[in-house]
Formats: sequence, structure tokens, C-alpha cells
Amino acid sequence: IYAGSNSHSNRFIGNRFRDNTIAQYNPSYGDFIGDCFYDSEVLDNEFLPTNATVQVVLRGVSVFRNQGEDNSLRRQIPRGNITRGNTFDGYAIAVHIGSRHGRRIFYDITGEGLDYAFYNTIEENQILNTSIGIKINTDGNTVSGNQFTNVTEPIVLHCVFFSLKNTTINNQPNHAVRLW
Repeated sequence: IYAGSNSHSNRFIGNRFRDNTIAQYNPSYGDFIGDCFYDSEVLDNEFLPTNATVQVVLRGVSVFRNQGEDNSLRRQIPRGNITRGNTFDGYAIAVHIGSRHGRRIFYDITGEGLDYAFYNTIEENQILNTSIGIKINTDGNTVSGNQFTNVTEPIVLHCVFFSLKNTTINNQPNHAVRLW
């Protein structure tokens, strides 16, 4: 699913995802891509292990702001989204907030390399057999009550520009939080 610019107030409930990041042998940012979507919910979905033999980095949910592809910068930021009650199994990264943060590429109209994915909530998900459970690259997001089984790095806060503020982590006892 690609929830693009100006997509808002939507609910994605009870779906099954498998191998959606491989389209014509080209990797994608995720099975569910939130490019500047806002005030939406991703609830009670299953993100299943891959059947592909192609070696790509598989991501479940990837949230970011478009940086100016086609010479058009998205004015909205991904905000107010809730990712809750989902099951992720066998991903490199289950949920990635601000996945383009820190990328300085030729079509970045602002020249900032910033993503601005703020005020999103990732809660009560089951994450299994995954390298990185939740990776957050931007300020002001909330992580709460997620369960991790056989996950190498449950929660990663990636301080791309040496600052990551106002992140809230609740109800995650005995789960490591790494600062990168």
C-alpha cells in the first residue's frame, strides 16, 4: 500500500502483506509506505515472512516525507498516525519512522536531508524474527507496549543529525533501546 501526499484519515485494518517490497525485482521502502500521510491508522494487520529468494532489505511499515521527486515537495508531514496491533514476522525493519531522514540526494529540493515524521505512535505490535523491530530517525514519536521475540535490536533511535528529542517510550520493560 502506498499512502501518498494528502492521504489522511484512513484506516487500514486486518490486511495481510507478503513480499510487497519486491516489485519487478526492485526494492521498495516497505510493504506499507506512508509518504506524507497523516491522521491515519494501520491496525491489526499481518506482515508475513517473505517467500522471495531475492536478497533485499524488507521493511514492514515505512513512514517518510517525499523530498522532491518530480520537482514537487510534499507540504504535509507524516504525523498523527497510529500503528497498532499488527504482527510483523521476518523483516529487516518492522516499523521505520523517518526512513529518509539523513538522505542528501540530488532531488532534495530543500537541501536539508530532513524527514519531519513527527507525532506518530507505534504500540501493542508483535514483532518476531526481525533484525530491527522499531527504528525511529525523527523527533517526537511514541513507542508503547510492543512485544519482541527473536529480534536482534528491538528499538533503535537513530540520531542522524546528532539530535533526537521528545521521543516517548512507555511500557517496554526488558527491551533494549539503542542509540545509533
